[in-house]
Amino acid sequence: MAGMEHVISVETDETCRGNDQPIIVADETQWSSIEVPVSRLSPCREQWLEQLEKAGEDRAPNEAEKTGPKIQMAPFLLREHPNVAKYFEPRVMSLGPIHHHGKPKYKRAEKYKLGLANKFVKESRKTAESLYKKIEEKIKQLREYFDEEVTKKYEDEYLARMLFVDGCAVLQFIYYGIEDKLKDVKMKNDQSRFWMDDLFLLENQLPYQLLEDLMELSDKKENLHKSIDILTGVLAGYDDPEKTSADQMPAHLLDRLRTKLLVMPNSPARAAETGWAWNFSLKVRDLRAAGIQLKRSKTSSLTDVSFDDRFPGYLYLPPIVVDESTGPIFMNLTAYEMCPDFDNDFGVTSYVCFLRSLIKHPDDVKELTKAHILDNFLDNEEVAKLFNDIATDLVPNPEIYGYVKMNIQKCYNNNIYHILIKLKTWIAEKTVDCHQKLFIFTLPFVVSSRSNSRVKLFLEPKIHSSASGLQLHRYDQEYTNKNARFRAIGIMKIASLAVILWTVCGLLVFGYANLYVQEADTVTYKYDRIDEVKKECASVLSSASEWRPDDKRVYSIKDDLSFVNGDWRQEAGKAPLMPFDDRELRKNPSDGWKDPLKLVSFWVMDVDHTHRSRKSVSVTGFLNMGITVGGSFMSSMYLETPQFQMLPSHSQLPIAFEGIYTVSKKNGGERVLCLLGSTMLPSREPNSMDPWEWVNVSIPIYDQPPLSQDDRILLVLRFPSMFTLTNRVIRGEMRSLNPKSNPKYFDEVQILSQLGKSMDYEFGSVKIVSNACDPYPFQDTLMNGGISIYRGYRFCEILEEVTRDQAFTVVPNWRCNSTDEFCSKLGPYMSDKEIKATDGGFKDVKLYMQNVMCDQKTTRGNISSVRVSAVFRAVPPMENQYTASTRSGLNNMTVVAEGVWKSSSGQLCMVGCLGLVDGEGSRCNSRICLYIPISFSIKQRSIIFGSFSSINKDNASYFPLSFEKLVQPTELWNYFKASHPYYSYSKINAAGVILEKNEPFTFGTVIKKSLLKFPKLEDTEALLISLSLLSEDLTLHVSAVPDPFPSPRLLKTDVQLDILSVGPLFGRYWSNGSTTEEETPYHSKAAYTEKQLLINVSALLTFTGKAYNNFSVVFLEGLYDPHVGKMYLVGCRDVRASWQILFASMDLEAGMDCLVEVVVSYPPTTARWLVNPTAKISITSKRTEDDPLHFSTIKLQTFSIMYRKQREDILSRRVVEGVLRILTLSVAIACISSQLFYINHNLESVPYTSLVMLGIQALGYSLPLITGAEALFKRMASESYETSSYDLQNEQWFHIIDYTVKLLVMVSFILTLRLCQKVWKSRIRLLTRAPLELHRVPSDKRIFLTTLTIHVIGYMIVLILHSMKTSQRPLKAKTHLISTGSSHMLWEWETVLEEYVGLVQDFFLLPQFIGNLVWQIDCKPLRKLYFIGITAVRLFPHIYDYIRAPDLNPYFAEDYELINPNFDFYSKFGDIAIPVTAIILAIAVYVQQRWNYEKLSQTLALGHVKLLPLGSRMYERLPSQLVEAELVSGVNGNAGHEKECNDVE
Repeated sequence: MAGMEHVISVETDETCRGNDQPIIVADETQWSSIEVPVSRLSPCREQWLEQLEKAGEDRAPNEAEKTGPKIQMAPFLLREHPNVAKYFEPRVMSLGPIHHHGKPKYKRAEKYKLGLANKFVKESRKTAESLYKKIEEKIKQLREYFDEEVTKKYEDEYLARMLFVDGCAVLQFIYYGIEDKLKDVKMKNDQSRFWMDDLFLLENQLPYQLLEDLMELSDKKENLHKSIDILTGVLAGYDDPEKTSADQMPAHLLDRLRTKLLVMPNSPARAAETGWAWNFSLKVRDLRAAGIQLKRSKTSSLTDVSFDDRFPGYLYLPPIVVDESTGPIFMNLTAYEMCPDFDNDFGVTSYVCFLRSLIKHPDDVKELTKAHILDNFLDNEEVAKLFNDIATDLVPNPEIYGYVKMNIQKCYNNNIYHILIKLKTWIAEKTVDCHQKLFIFTLPFVVSSRSNSRVKLFLEPKIHSSASGLQLHRYDQEYTNKNARFRAIGIMKIASLAVILWTVCGLLVFGYANLYVQEADTVTYKYDRIDEVKKECASVLSSASEWRPDDKRVYSIKDDLSFVNGDWRQEAGKAPLMPFDDRELRKNPSDGWKDPLKLVSFWVMDVDHTHRSRKSVSVTGFLNMGITVGGSFMSSMYLETPQFQMLPSHSQLPIAFEGIYTVSKKNGGERVLCLLGSTMLPSREPNSMDPWEWVNVSIPIYDQPPLSQDDRILLVLRFPSMFTLTNRVIRGEMRSLNPKSNPKYFDEVQILSQLGKSMDYEFGSVKIVSNACDPYPFQDTLMNGGISIYRGYRFCEILEEVTRDQAFTVVPNWRCNSTDEFCSKLGPYMSDKEIKATDGGFKDVKLYMQNVMCDQKTTRGNISSVRVSAVFRAVPPMENQYTASTRSGLNNMTVVAEGVWKSSSGQLCMVGCLGLVDGEGSRCNSRICLYIPISFSIKQRSIIFGSFSSINKDNASYFPLSFEKLVQPTELWNYFKASHPYYSYSKINAAGVILEKNEPFTFGTVIKKSLLKFPKLEDTEALLISLSLLSEDLTLHVSAVPDPFPSPRLLKTDVQLDILSVGPLFGRYWSNGSTTEEETPYHSKAAYTEKQLLINVSALLTFTGKAYNNFSVVFLEGLYDPHVGKMYLVGCRDVRASWQILFASMDLEAGMDCLVEVVVSYPPTTARWLVNPTAKISITSKRTEDDPLHFSTIKLQTFSIMYRKQREDILSRRVVEGVLRILTLSVAIACISSQLFYINHNLESVPYTSLVMLGIQALGYSLPLITGAEALFKRMASESYETSSYDLQNEQWFHIIDYTVKLLVMVSFILTLRLCQKVWKSRIRLLTRAPLELHRVPSDKRIFLTTLTIHVIGYMIVLILHSMKTSQRPLKAKTHLISTGSSHMLWEWETVLEEYVGLVQDFFLLPQFIGNLVWQIDCKPLRKLYFIGITAVRLFPHIYDYIRAPDLNPYFAEDYELINPNFDFYSKFGDIAIPVTAIILAIAVYVQQRWNYEKLSQTLALGHVKLLPLGSRMYERLPSQLVEAELVSGVNGNAGHEKECNDVE
């Protein structure tokens, strides 16, 4: 057996055996007898068990484990999947040790890698030896970054060479790709694309530490870092990828990309919304069917997924690009997250699974693409299959997107949402059909009513056929009357049903019409002129460059290449583009001549990515250009056929374009649009001297000007690739391709605009900026003005917020003392005639700071410096302010600026360049210094101020120009609050003098202090809170009129008194309950004294209106006395006069006239029924009358004002009034119901109920249902009320109350109609009993005519009295607010009529009173509870209003809430007279029913003279048994008749 043995050496752990021991194994012919001594295995078993017990215990991590997971093979579970295994294998290039000895197809890439590595070594300005030596020294550490299995077959030297070449090649490839230099190594675009995909394969990764070491050794390490940032940022979809960087070193490039995909750009890292949701299977189609909308998130971070459950529900998803690289990138990211040594939250995996759950069908992809969530370059079917393949065998984190999924599911499962969606669809599609179906629904009732009547009339004569001829004649006559009766009853019933159904239909349609707004139909753009475009744009295409793989700007064309309100010009020639009618301007020269503006706007409407070539992509655009004075163009973007439009002082030409977008290296790099356009041009006359002769006729044809179709218009727009200080102009040329002989030909048009907020800006003009700001900070007069300056980290936020669409005020040159031309010049700007006319006062001249770009730099977490770019645009007084703020053209009224702000000084120093700037900056000769102050005083009220000055002091062409923006209290509440601004009082002593002069000690003052209460500090609140509440009460935003009120009346003036500071509080205070100061009531402090309660205040007073044109702004500071409710203030007014007058006035303070005294008197918070709730303002000048700055004393009285608590009362009062409406309507329903029960037991008196009375009540109930007006109480929209109740109207309780009121009104209306029906039927039955005695049946004809005559006369009297009262006021419209929030306008006579209709309803018993006299009744047709209860319901609003409403001055506007006191019949006298009259009518009706007519006639007699006429048999009642026989079944054989009536009923 020994000769047959084989000795096999087995390596085992030395702890198991000391040496390698041979194990003797028998030959294969004797394989069954293996001799293995048991004694040798026992120690090994013990050691194995020991190792098992110690497995998993903590050990010290090595260097690689400290930095992240190791580079390894993809998990086998994914590699074995046939559809995704291909995503893990490189296509053209292998990196690292895993695929290094792979397929031969990688050998070609090895040559490129050597070439790129060579370029890296040369450009690093180091030797290859020195670079390699660094890698060789760290190879042990670098080996630890790989899984042991993938590097064990490589020696250190071989591995070092491999990593050195691969690392250098990767860095150089990324750098050359970003810089567009891959052609230097002869690499084509298709090859570079495959290389880019292979860079981000899990098995192709290199340790980031390797790349970091190589970059640190290179001289261009900053550029290398920047290129990696840009590449990963572009792949992650960042708008500004260069500004995104990692906080810590990633494991490799794939890890870096994952971090950027999961972290919000320019914000701290945050995880996606978490919750717990496993089961979620809703597809996009399911969401759309449920009405849930898909929206694009603001960022491309995969964590930016959210759901807004506001109806109908909005799901926000981040936008991603889907192309050939999407599958490999997502698959390798998910494989990386599945690596066993990578501890992560499976963020990418969860996103892929969530997207897969939404995508099942190509239609799902279509919806996501339509919502701009997927930027799809594949077929929809491919995308659906792609996400289903890559999500196979993936397990998401159930917490990520959990809340989103649960909220979506909850919304989807909510039956109310489905009901509302169905209701929305029904409203959208069936609104018109509603009334058609209503007609079809009511038609059978009409037919049925008529046919039943005819059948019964046909059968009944046969029953009485045995009667005599006389009887037959009698019954024929009776049947005729019955026919009329049945028709009347049927028609009335149908009318009642129709009214109810129409009302319900109207409520549904109008109440819910605004519930959902249908999405606009998608516009389809056609590209049918591409061949023609390429022909005309051949010169542009010849200079175009091919697309770079990493150039993502093609996806932002719509945002980047659109501009608004640029400038255009056309050289004067024989072929102008459009006419302009300026005759209106010449007619009214007194209004000031306004120079017409030539403005042009351009929008990219669509980009056709599906047919993109290597150099161009097809686009459609829309251009709107014109000449205008008003400054706004009508929207013509979606007109099917763009055409020229013209109005007086306004011409407009829209043009639709189709063309291509390219990029070029010309002019330092530019983006070019070349487009062909089509429009309807205005036709020119053959006469070249006057080509627009048809415009100059006496009556121009504005609506139908002569037009001609032209599709031969070429537009070329050039945008700089990167905007800078000296290269920020968008230039365009538009020319006609027609020959000059063609009437459609026009001279070339030049277009100028500039960058928008979405464009990339490069701060690089260091040399030009240093000419103005070196040394920094520049020492100007503002720098040394003793004002504290903001130096915090939120400078950019404050600057952008303050300058957004808000104008600066230009400060007059009040310190200038030179020539008129020098002192009147508006800084560096080329002043036009409007500005020169201000003579250095710059009245109404504005300055806009546009396109503010801020770039912050941090040092150790703090903002150390900020680079800022902006455009300062000067706006003349007559130019439209809104248009000016949106203009983008550059001219001599614009200064382009760039500079730096540093926290060390708080000064923003910028260089300013006038108009169009050349590359050398030859026009950059101005310096701009700007500050944000945090200290304020009566002389310093600006939240931002600055100045323009000439860089060349020795040869300055203008006096330094100052500008500012006045602070508003709302700007101190949010972003500015953290800066702790404060106010310095300096005029308190002067204000004390004003107090002593205007408040002498009198007995009336003592009474006033003791009885009346005024706004004061809240005793129960802390000091700062109490001061803030007092500041709110003292603020006035109200209209005012002169005091005393003049005759003839003047137009009202809008007054705004904004309180800036009260005591130590500046702005407003919001309590957080964190300090003892907040918890201590003010009155409990020792400092609470009489003297202390004279509170320091500062305010800002502004006026509007020509009457106070020179008081545009008055700064106030002084004292407030809460005992008498008066403020005693020193005023500093912003004087606008010529610079000569200002310079001659030596007593100006900071250019302001501070010799002004102001007293503001507030109404009391109590006794509003005794004192008008109006404030009074008195402004007096202390200057002598011969002083040019002197003005006459101004006294104003405001409209009614409400304090904070009173406004809160109004909010609660709306609910209270709603409840009162419900209660009063419930009482009315009870009264009407009682009347219905009453007539069932008093049948003989039913015919004597007046139908006119019931009709008036029905009219009163139907009006709120038809018009949306308030029932019983009237709600008027007013300046004071509409604002204060805005929030309340959006509360659920208010809507519940509103709809409850409408329901009760409908019930009241239906019950009243039922009463009318009962009365009508009873009269018809009387008519049936006495067909030959029609005069004995009560008729409302005379009652109606009498009542109508009385009310017409009454209305005419009221209208005449009201016209006399308002004869001195212009005819004015009043706004009525309806429950939906919309409004409609009523003229004065309509308003009087509407008010009088209410009066008619109040006197609803008048027709019954007249009817009782006419019919000479001796019965009781109305129940006491009915007419007394309804009278009380109608009078309740008057009583309520009289108790609640204050007494207003008669000349105030109609800002009263329930009942308007300005009308004669709703004055205080009316609130007494109307209830008294209504009560008298109720008493009169009661007496008429209590006593019969004969007794009343005898009682109301003066001797032998009777006030009432003698009784008549005209309306003598029929015997009661006859009526009873008609109404009670079984009497006189009329059972069939009773059944017939019941059927009709």
